[in-house]
Amino acid sequence: MKPDIRQFNFYSNRNTFTGSYGRKNFRIVPNENLEVSLWEQPVCSDLAEAVAKKEFPLTQEGFDEMCQWLEQVLEQEI
Repeated sequence: MKPDIRQFNFYSNRNTFTGSYGRKNFRIVPNENLEVSLWEQPVCSDLAEAVAKKEFPLTQEGFDEMCQWLEQVLEQEI
């Protein structure tokens, strides 16, 4: 099962997205890059301590790379 991640045009229009997968939560923020952070605490992203962060280019290729990375990290133990 894959996490629910919006399509690239959602982020290219500067929309932020938060989601969860099992007990893990993630937030994708499109600024100059796609900024992704993950946390496991049962709190909102503003109060959470990120256990993993990574940035990707705000391009279709960067989005595809982000999706692969996010799926891999969500399946692992953090």
